[in-house]
Amino acid sequence: MGSSLTVTPAADFPRRVGKKKTLVIVNLQKTPIDEHATLRINAKCDDVMRLLMKELKLDVPEWCLVRHAKLKVDENSTNSELTIHFEALEPDGTPLSIFKALSLNTSEETKTKKPDLQTALLSGAEFTSVKFKQTVKSNTDNKEEEKKEDKVEAISLELEFVGNYNEPSLSLDLGPYLNTKFPFTKILKLVYNPFVGFFEKYVAIFDAHDTQLILSCHFCKRQKPIQIATKAILLTTAIGYHIKEVLFPALLNQISQKKRE
Repeated sequence: MGSSLTVTPAADFPRRVGKKKTLVIVNLQKTPIDEHATLRINAKCDDVMRLLMKELKLDVPEWCLVRHAKLKVDENSTNSELTIHFEALEPDGTPLSIFKALSLNTSEETKTKKPDLQTALLSGAEFTSVKFKQTVKSNTDNKEEEKKEDKVEAISLELEFVGNYNEPSLSLDLGPYLNTKFPFTKILKLVYNPFVGFFEKYVAIFDAHDTQLILSCHFCKRQKPIQIATKAILLTTAIGYHIKEVLFPALLNQISQKKRE
């Protein structure tokens, strides 16, 4: 599906299949092994799969881009300053380079981290000496007395993406995460809908430790990998059977009728 079938050795596999078994090619242009195909469909893959899923009476969920990131915060108890580390992650915990720049905004300043090279990308950044509390004075019942208290500042993290999916910049409000004990590490889930062009939500899904970082498979509702693999195999088998036993005969029948006419 959607392959020119010109790059070997990958292109050799469908050729071998076509010589012995049923081969279906879905592509807008011709391919070198069209002659080995039982059925050749000149159409877009999305259109073909949409019709196939409709025939199978299966719903096609709207796709959203899901990103994960690690937010790690530590406090310097001597001067009430923070060290904030933010990093995008692959599902297995590997750093993912998807940022052009990261900026930390406070009431006093803006700190921006960019890659050293113009063509390089960032997977994350660390901001040190971040002031997150300020002492404010409030009047009491006695006008001659003033009460001093610490107030958590408004701190936000601006994410500037490379934009492979046309993601806009996203501002993360870190305030809700700072009213807790330090140090802490949280995993954030960022959900972006490319069809409407904005982030639907970003939430902290669970706490984590550097020594034991496990990202759940959220699009499968945290099912075990073996369950996911089993469902994928069953779905693939069902689609293959339906193509071979239902769609092929119908299409071949239509082709033969047209030839007779």
